[in-house]
Amino acid sequence: MNAPELSRNSAYSATDTTFSMEITEAGLYPFRLLQFQGSGGANLELFTIEPDGSKVLVNDSVHGGVRSWRAEAGLRPYVSWIDPVEDTLLTNTNTTVTIELHDSTLIVDTSAIVMKVNGQTVSPTINYTAPITTISYDSLGGDDNAITLIYSALGNGDLYTNKFNISVLTPSITYVDAVPGAKGNTTVWDAESMSFVSYFPPENVSGQGGDNEWEYETDYANTADQPGWLEANREGAEDCPQLRTRVEGLENGVYNAYVYFWGPGPQIVKIGAALTNNPSGSLPVYTQEHADASDAMTNSFSNTVIVEEADRNMYQVDLGLVTVTDGILDVYIDDEANGGFDSTVWYDGIGYKYVSAGGPEYAPVITSISVSGSTVTLSWTADDAGSYTIERKSSLTGKWSPVETGLPAGNSIRSVPAGGGSTEFYRITAE
Repeated sequence: MNAPELSRNSAYSATDTTFSMEITEAGLYPFRLLQFQGSGGANLELFTIEPDGSKVLVNDSVHGGVRSWRAEAGLRPYVSWIDPVEDTLLTNTNTTVTIELHDSTLIVDTSAIVMKVNGQTVSPTINYTAPITTISYDSLGGDDNAITLIYSALGNGDLYTNKFNISVLTPSITYVDAVPGAKGNTTVWDAESMSFVSYFPPENVSGQGGDNEWEYETDYANTADQPGWLEANREGAEDCPQLRTRVEGLENGVYNAYVYFWGPGPQIVKIGAALTNNPSGSLPVYTQEHADASDAMTNSFSNTVIVEEADRNMYQVDLGLVTVTDGILDVYIDDEANGGFDSTVWYDGIGYKYVSAGGPEYAPVITSISVSGSTVTLSWTADDAGSYTIERKSSLTGKWSPVETGLPAGNSIRSVPAGGGSTEFYRITAE
């Protein structure tokens, strides 16, 4: 018999979650209740609803509750963990599904495990460390993935089947045009006030280069209010101040950030760009031939973007990942100081692509703790995102104090000096 799975995946406050099941034959049926605790308080009751609408706890025999017993023998293995949970939407940067089977009185037959994705049998990685069998598959693709897991127990010919669905999103890049001016998103570094200030560069005209100012070329490229790009060095060597293009109102999380610039035909153009500011120095310089640069034509954008005009092409530099915590993404732009014509900059805008939520989805759980001399070693479960803090207190009623902060994602073991007390309590928290 393949048992139905009834679940509620999202976090919610204390309220009832009810399901209906039709039992066509009297008898004993296996039933398992799993609860995952995140942050905040928790409470759990298992009850049935009578015809008159009253709720009766399981095993409340005084009020006619359904009776239950612990299984002593012949209990089948079961799925104890799925990551991600059913109906999760993934990005194409993380397409791995992991399933854990837990032994009961019957043991998983690892040689009989079959996984199918959209009806096609695949070859997952299977590892067994009693009592857990871990099944991982890292090649999900397309939009929707119907996953079927078939397994059995040693010495038992029964087959058990679990099915769930995972969607994979291929995120597009959102292009943001660099717009100077009082209401624009692009400001310039002011050495006197030591801050970025509103700025509208003069329109580029012949002979105006070499003045250590950005010029605004209004005839080409992408547009917000009007077509244009920011230009430096084309008509004379100069050292322009750094620019900052800002995007506001983003959902907090991890993003891939990009910068876009134009190149005419075979001419090599350059641009300085970074996710951190360095107003007194220089930023990393890229050309269209750099390993991190690519032709923007090869990308998928969520909005309309001009990527070629006449003999000019727009190029993209992948600046890497950035964690947005306040809804703001900043990208910093510079020219190559005193580079002249061979260091021309035609800067058009920036782009971003959502990658992940950026913080641990599940609260970390300590799996072991040991003491050797004056050193305490802790191991814990951890998501591959966000960061963690070790905290300590000397009594159950005491106040938690940080021991070590900023532990990186995926860090699941750490040794710290003991606090010196006769009794100490430790916990791991997600930052």
